[in-house]
Amino acid sequence: MSIRVGFIISHPFQYQFYAPIAEKLTEPVFVLEGRISTPFTFSDEFISQLNGSVVRLDTSELLALDGLVDVVFCMTPIHVLKLFKVSKVVALQYSMAKEIYQYGPWRIAADLNMMQGQYSHERVSGFCTSEIVGNPRYDGCSSLEVGGGGLLYMPTYGDLSSLSHFVGALPTLPADLNIRVKLHHASEFKDKDLIEHLRRDPRVELIDGYANAMKDIARADVVVSDYSGAIFDALYLNRPIALLQPDVHQTILRTDAESIEIARAQDIGPVVASGTDFYDVIMRATLEKDAWKEPRERLRGQIFAHEGNSADKIITVVADLMSGAYQPPSAKRELRATYIRYIEENRQLKAAAAKAAAKGARPATIAATGAQSKKKMSTYKRVEKFFYRNFKRYVLQR
Repeated sequence: MSIRVGFIISHPFQYQFYAPIAEKLTEPVFVLEGRISTPFTFSDEFISQLNGSVVRLDTSELLALDGLVDVVFCMTPIHVLKLFKVSKVVALQYSMAKEIYQYGPWRIAADLNMMQGQYSHERVSGFCTSEIVGNPRYDGCSSLEVGGGGLLYMPTYGDLSSLSHFVGALPTLPADLNIRVKLHHASEFKDKDLIEHLRRDPRVELIDGYANAMKDIARADVVVSDYSGAIFDALYLNRPIALLQPDVHQTILRTDAESIEIARAQDIGPVVASGTDFYDVIMRATLEKDAWKEPRERLRGQIFAHEGNSADKIITVVADLMSGAYQPPSAKRELRATYIRYIEENRQLKAAAAKAAAKGARPATIAATGAQSKKKMSTYKRVEKFFYRNFKRYVLQR
């Protein structure tokens, strides 16, 4: 395909989604994003496998890409809300979990949202432009070696992580149990003490956080996770799953009871809220796995699509996008314009307040400008909440 496509990569994990797509392009561009808060590493070995042009940009510099490529592929609201003006923006879904985050109103600002299956498509199609393309990371997974790898633990990160509970449960697990742990890539910055505890346990093998975990999931005899999208990778590969889902306090709300990893947890495998009787739950997941066969098959049919040929579907959709096939109706266009206007106006007010402070303006003037910004942000938050709750429910009920 001769269309110029740029892939924004914040972490090597994201390349696992992009690689099958990039292989079908003539001159892909890989944009390695540099972040201050989470300075992920792009090794020489990683860069050498990128089959296209490579550009390094800090987060604040990403708009330099606008117009230099025809299509920008990204996965997070940070990138979508850069608000590219010339290049088309494609938001590729990378996880099924954490629906408040994953299906948030930020998707309105993308030119096209590429979703993994019917379930995800239904949650966003009422308020933004979307298409079902499957998960390109799964292309080629049918040939992976299955079983023989013991227990594989794959937690999420931050407030929703079960890592401390898992570490607390280690003494209750058999001394001869083969335990492999694939941490979330963001854990390296936040969970150093817990990671060190894992390193000291002779039963535990830590898997490189930058590695492609699909082969490790396929090898696992049982996968243990919490609120992570890894649950659905294991479901796709048909591995037994046990869920450790402790009560959590979220600083930033990313999931709730409606989110699939919670609402459909009982359809996936046994669930426990703490390390108590943890080993019994793991044994149930393996010895009684047929108990979840039918509900898991129903769920698979709802959330997966284009299995094995997702990249081909994406290439077709990109061509259609560039030919003008995805023109949203007037209601969605107005919704998009309104959402973007709130964001841009709030940014202008914040910039004005910062400028006034830098020039040494009187505190009252700075406070007044800041109050305007705060009021605008309050309005934005209300609009965001309305979009998420009402449009989501509208789509589910229609």
